Amino acid sequence: MRVRLMMLIPMLMLGGCAVTLNNQVAAFGDSVLAVTEKVDGVMGEYNNASLERQFTEYASLYNGPNAKALSSEKLLEISQPITPEVKKKLAISMANQALGGYASALSELATADFRTQIDLASAKLYGSMSSINDQYKLIQKTEENLFDTDDLALVSKLIAAIGSQIVEAERKKALKRIVIAADKNIAIMCDQIIAQLTLSGMEEAIAASRQYVLSEEILEYKKRIEKSSKLDWRRKELKRLYGLKQQIITSKLMVQQTKKAVLLVKTSHAKLAEALKNDKFTSASVAQMIGRLRQTVKHYDDYENLLLSCKKISKDDKGILSCDD
Repeated sequence: MRVRLMMLIPMLMLGGCAVTLNNQVAAFGDSVLAVTEKVDGVMGEYNNASLERQFTEYASLYNGPNAKALSSEKLLEISQPITPEVKKKLAISMANQALGGYASALSELATADFRTQIDLASAKLYGSMSSINDQYKLIQKTEENLFDTDDLALVSKLIAAIGSQIVEAERKKALKRIVIAADKNIAIMCDQIIAQLTLSGMEEAIAASRQYVLSEEILEYKKRIEKSSKLDWRRKELKRLYGLKQQIITSKLMVQQTKKAVLLVKTSHAKLAEALKNDKFTSASVAQMIGRLRQTVKHYDDYENLLLSCKKISKDDKGILSCDD
């Protein structure tokens, strides 16, 4: 009986390591996917702010006697700047899509319970790595691949080695080699997203659109005040206007928080790859890093925490805050 127990302990330990690695990789993949959704959210907010500005502009223009000039044709002039067709061609969107596909497939491969799930996740992961190649070539206008054919052949071979049954030792080996092989290229995708967020001017555009809307809302408030109005209505309106002002103040912080989250994805993936390279499948530092990434996603809209972490905070003449680290 004692011999059986002694034999069982190493097996349990090995199984525990595999489960821990799978959980860590899955948690990492899920967190990265959540960050890519935040990047999409910035583009969505850019669209929303632009549309709100146009709606406000039209509401101010086609007012009183001018209301007769409004027509369905005029309404067709209102449009969002980033249409689905435009989005497909944006470097930031292409890089973000490639990163999200990789993260999702990595998480699915780590948690797959059946062979069919392994096959689906494997195909998705292989496809995502090919997509990173395609997106990189479009962004950089080059014919060079990020993943060379040997890298992709290795990934395919490793996944196939998992076999007809789920063998944790083979899956662990596959996850290790895939993360290590992808690290340099994931860093490049993250750098692309950060660079495009910086160069896009979206944070200034969002702030400008929001400021225009607030200015028009204040003018309307003043007009209403000239007529009879109750204290309760004025208080509610001031609270609403104050909320609009706060959105303007935090416009840059939203984009900066997104860039910090993407940078954390880059450094986290590098740390995960380094730990796996050294066969540290249950590294405490990796667990801590994944925890930090998950907390960043969880508290993404908590700008107060972002400001508390800033070494230098600036404010422009409109009161818009910026973390100048």
